[in-house]
Amino acid sequence: MIDGIKELYKKYELYLFPFLLTLALTTSIFDAYAAPFFSEWTLYQVLIIAGSYILFAFMRRHRFIGAVLYVVIGMFCLTQFFRLVFEGDYGSGFSQWFLSGASEVPTERRYYYALLISFPIFLSSVVYYFSVMLYRTSFLMLSCLIPCAIYVKILSDMSNMYLVVIAGMNAAIFMVNTGRNAKNADDRGQHARFAAIVAVTLVTLVLASLIPKQGDAIYYDRFESVFMNAGIGGGSSFNMLGEHSGNAQDFRNLSNTPLYDVYADELIYFRRQNFDLYRASEHCWYPLEKYSAASKGNYGPLYERQALMSYDDMLDAIKKASQLDPSFADRYGIRPELLALGSTGEEQGTAMIIPSSHPANYGLVSVRAYSSSLGNDGLAEVTLHRELVAADKFFSGTRSYGMEYYREFTSRNGWMVNGGADFTEDNYDDFLDDMYALLEKDNDTALCSCVNAFREDYAAAMEYKSDTAGNNSEIPADIAELALQLTEGMTYDWQKAAAIQEYFQSGSFAYDLDYVPPERYNTASYFVFTSQRGTCSDFATAYTLMARAAGLIVRYTEGFSPDYTSERGLFRIRANCSHAYPEVYIRNMGWLVYEPTVSSMYSVNFGDEGNTNNGGIEIDYSTLFNVIIAVAVAAGIAVLIFFIIPFIGNIADEIKIRKGDTAAYVLMYRKVRRKLSRSEGKTVFAMTPSELGQTAEKYGADIGSFLNSYGEVVFGGALPDNERFERSHAEYTAFMKTRLRKPALRQQNA
Repeated sequence: MIDGIKELYKKYELYLFPFLLTLALTTSIFDAYAAPFFSEWTLYQVLIIAGSYILFAFMRRHRFIGAVLYVVIGMFCLTQFFRLVFEGDYGSGFSQWFLSGASEVPTERRYYYALLISFPIFLSSVVYYFSVMLYRTSFLMLSCLIPCAIYVKILSDMSNMYLVVIAGMNAAIFMVNTGRNAKNADDRGQHARFAAIVAVTLVTLVLASLIPKQGDAIYYDRFESVFMNAGIGGGSSFNMLGEHSGNAQDFRNLSNTPLYDVYADELIYFRRQNFDLYRASEHCWYPLEKYSAASKGNYGPLYERQALMSYDDMLDAIKKASQLDPSFADRYGIRPELLALGSTGEEQGTAMIIPSSHPANYGLVSVRAYSSSLGNDGLAEVTLHRELVAADKFFSGTRSYGMEYYREFTSRNGWMVNGGADFTEDNYDDFLDDMYALLEKDNDTALCSCVNAFREDYAAAMEYKSDTAGNNSEIPADIAELALQLTEGMTYDWQKAAAIQEYFQSGSFAYDLDYVPPERYNTASYFVFTSQRGTCSDFATAYTLMARAAGLIVRYTEGFSPDYTSERGLFRIRANCSHAYPEVYIRNMGWLVYEPTVSSMYSVNFGDEGNTNNGGIEIDYSTLFNVIIAVAVAAGIAVLIFFIIPFIGNIADEIKIRKGDTAAYVLMYRKVRRKLSRSEGKTVFAMTPSELGQTAEKYGADIGSFLNSYGEVVFGGALPDNERFERSHAEYTAFMKTRLRKPALRQQNA
C-alpha cells in the first residue's frame, strides 16, 4: 500500500503542490470576506481548482482543442462574473463590498459566486503556468502577493496559518522543480541555498507574528489618498449619498476621475445632497430624516411648484395687484422702478447630463430646476429638498437624462436691485395673501397659481427654519457675534446674504487644499478668526452658521462645479469638481446659491479650483485608463504575433506534413533546421543532412532515420510510403518536442 502511495505521489507530484498553493491563495481571499475554511465555499473552490488542473493536463496533450476549450470556459466565466457583479445595482454594491472587506455592504451569495468564478480560475492558471509549464520563482511569488494586497486594502490581518502554508507550498514547488533537473550530488549547493531560504522565511514569519505592531498602518492613509480614494461624505463613494457631509480632508483627496459630461447653456452648480444639522464636535453636517426621506409622490408637487415660481410672472402679479388696488404698492413698499420694469430678463435653460459609466443613487439638479427626465420617467424619488434619489437602488451608469431650469443670474441681480425681494418676515405673508385675494377676485388663475407657488414655498421654508432652529445652539458665540455685526442695520434677506458672502470674498481668506489646521483646532471659529485658509467645506460651513445666526434660512449643500472643456457648451464633471456651498432662501425669490469660497464659480474663476491635489501627486485616471487600454492592446498584439500566429502556422504545417509526400519531408527538414539554429546559430543552414544529424546528437536527439529517409525521398528519388513516413514523422515529432539544452549541461546531468 505504501508503495502504491509512493507511486501515486510520483505520478502527480508535479501537480500536487501547485494545487495546494492555489487552494491556499483562494481560501485566504474568501476568509477575508467572512467565508471560513470549513464551509461550502471551500468545497466549491476545491472542485473548480481540480477541474482547472484537469483542463490544463488535457491542454498539454491536445493543445488546439484544449486552448479552444479554455477560451470558451474563460469567456463564459467572464460573462457570468459581470452578470453577478452588475445585477441590480450596476456593480456598485459588489465594489463597496469587495473594497470594504464585506463591512459596509451586507453580503449576498452572488458576491461569493462572483469570487468563485474569478479568483480560483485565474490563480489556477497563473500558478500552474509558473510552476508546471515554465517554473519562475519570482512570478510565482508575485502571484502569492495578490491576497496580501487585498488584505492591505480592506485593512484586515491575514492569518499566519495561510502565510505558513503559502510559504511552505512555494518551498515544496521549488524542491520538486529542482529535483526534476538534479541528477547527482553536484546539485547539493542548490539544495543548500534552498534550505537557507526556507529557514530565513520561517524565522521571518515567526518574528513577524511575535513582534508587537501598532494598530494603524501609518502610511496606508497616504497610499489610500493617492491611489484609492473614491468619494466624500464619511467614506462613501461618489455613487452614493453620504450619511454626513465631507470634511476638508475629503475634499483634499479627490481624484480627477470623470463622472459626467454636461451639455448646457451655461456653467451651473449641480446639487448632489443637502445637509441640515451641524455637529460642532465633529465639524460636519447631517441630514434630517424628514428632509432626506424620498418619495415618488413628491416629484410632481415640488417640481411643478418650482416651475410656477417665475420672476416674470411674479412681476406681472405685482403690477396687476397694484392696478386692482391702488394702495397695494404703498402698503408693501413696492418701488416705482419695479412697477416700471418691463421684464426681469428671466431666461430658461436646459442641460443634458451624460454619466461616464457612473451609476449613482442620486440625480443631478440645479437649485432652480423645475423638470428632470428622471422624475418624468418615474425613475426617481424626491426629497423635500427636491433631491433626486433612485427609485431602484441606482440610476444607470450609461443613461443620459435632461433637466430644465431657470437661469439664475440673468434676472437675479436686477430683481433684487429694483426691490423684487424687499420683504421681511413681518409683511411677506400678508403681501402674498393680499395679492392672491386680489388676483382670485379678478379670476386670473395663471397668476394665482404663480403666487400660490410662492406661498407654498415660503411656508415650507419657514417650517424648515423651525425644524432646524434647535441646532442654532451649535453655532459658536464668536461666529454669531460676527454675523450680527456684519448684518447690522440691514433689513432684507438678500442684503444680509450678500454681506456675509462679501466678508469672505473681499477679506484675507485663501482657498488652500494643502493647509491642515493644528490638531484640536479644526473648527469653524479657528477657520474664520485665525487661519482663514481652507477648502470649500470650511467656507460653506462658516457661511451657513453665520447666515443662520443672522436669521436667514439656509442649508449646507454638496454638489459639483463642472469644468470647462474646449468644446463650446460641453462641461465635464470629475470627482475633483465636488464642491460645498450654501443655499439661502430669499423671500420672493426662493432658494438661491451663494458662494463664499474664494476663486470659485460665483466669484472669480468659476469653480472650486485646485481640487486635483492628491497630497502632491496628481493622477489623471482617464489618461491612466487610456494607457491601460493601450498596453492591453499592445499585449494582445504581442500575444497574436508571438503565440497565436505561430500556433496556427504550426497547425497548418502539420496538415501539410500529414500528406506524407516529398513536400512533407522538405517541410519537416526545414523545421528541424530552424529549431537547431536557435541554439547553434546561422551555421546550421550551411550544414549537410549528415552534419545536421551530428549536431542534433549533441543535444541528445537521434534523427538519423528521418534524415536518411529525407535523403532517399528528396534526392534519391525513392517513393514515399506509409511505413517510412510514419517512422520519420515519429522521429521528427519527438525531436520537435525535445527541449534543447546546452551540451555541457546535458553531460553534467547525465
